Amino acid sequence: MAFSSQLGVSLLRRRVSHGPGAKTATMYNTATRHLANTVRRYLSAIESAAQHVRRREQANCKNFLRYLDQEGRLDESTVGTWITRAGSARSEVRQRRLSTVRRLLAMTPGADAERLAAWLDQNRQQLLQSGHTAKVVALRSPTEASKVEAEQCAEKAYAFRENGELERAEALARHALTHHPACLRAHALIGLLKLEANQPETALEQFRQALVLSGDPHDRNGIEGITDVLAGLGKTLLHLGCVDEAFEVYDRLRRAQTVHADDARAALGRIAFLKDEVDTAAQWFSKCSPTLQYNVYLARSLQGERFSAAIALARGIITNPQVPCMLLGIPNRYANMLAAEQQEEWERNAREFTEEWGDLWLRWPGIIERFKQDWESPVIRKFMMRIAPVFISSPTSPRLAVWIHRAATELQLDDTHRTPAAGKPAAITVLSLVADEGSDA
Repeated sequence: MAFSSQLGVSLLRRRVSHGPGAKTATMYNTATRHLANTVRRYLSAIESAAQHVRRREQANCKNFLRYLDQEGRLDESTVGTWITRAGSARSEVRQRRLSTVRRLLAMTPGADAERLAAWLDQNRQQLLQSGHTAKVVALRSPTEASKVEAEQCAEKAYAFRENGELERAEALARHALTHHPACLRAHALIGLLKLEANQPETALEQFRQALVLSGDPHDRNGIEGITDVLAGLGKTLLHLGCVDEAFEVYDRLRRAQTVHADDARAALGRIAFLKDEVDTAAQWFSKCSPTLQYNVYLARSLQGERFSAAIALARGIITNPQVPCMLLGIPNRYANMLAAEQQEEWERNAREFTEEWGDLWLRWPGIIERFKQDWESPVIRKFMMRIAPVFISSPTSPRLAVWIHRAATELQLDDTHRTPAAGKPAAITVLSLVADEGSDA
């Protein structure tokens, strides 16, 4: 073999140790196709910005694509051979090849690519046969001043978007890319604007190009700002119905433990719902912001876990009692109990919840009916009278936990006087829950 004997022995041992017919490290068909598609997208992206990319990077991609076509398979042996057959030990050519293939694997969906990337990281020194870790071949070497200028432009562009000046926001984000083509926040903003303009395919192309330009994750500087791109990419993939790929993106985002981690867990909950994994959805939502306790209620109700659903409902009410009214399109009878400032904030958050999650609730009209019955029940009215003075002045009071448990118990007992709600999902429809003032809908 073209690489070190130690690696060769390791691979041979891995292939024969599991016995005849056992699954080996070799990956055929799907993994190879995914990687080849990634290489083609990458080539398209870097050729469109050729002035910022070294020609050798393009040559490496084209050579690797031909190699994949010839081999027809993807495993440690083939990748290791492609890296080590070029140049001598410690040569720059070999370092470039390893950096290229590692970057490509980082952009390729699937567990096979992730496992192979981990193998490359583990055996990086042996593949290079050098005493140091190879540096990633940069797509461009902008000055520190140009990077700072790009980030400042991106920050101003986000401010324009918040103010509703979308054209100015996009123009300034694109200006940021003239200073630093790999400014990920600028790419993320452009993609988000395209998605909001109902151009999901264009948005997807923008996010993928940003992922290409982000560099090798082995180099920490190469992934600065990548979570903004991943958040937009996941949202776009969900919009396009690419559920499995969206799951991989959001799971990676969740593990990154950034400001997007909570949104990632919520998205994973939605994906679990779409895959009819209701218990998994409930677990994800329970780890999210307190308002998403309402989605825990939805999941537990679908499972028939009445007490757990009632607990989630009571917790959601303590967080924001305006959500049921907004979701059901009915007046809020408890509005006079709250200060005007608090009422406005809850109403804004409730509207955001309804716009974000209303389509999910509409899949189960029987559960919506049960939700309405629960909200209008004497148990909840009594619960609101008890907690209102406390949770406004002392939202962490231990008495609230006692009242939550008591309300859940009483709601469960109240079920003996009700007709069970239908549990089968209906077709997904466009959100149109919020009715006119006074509506009974």
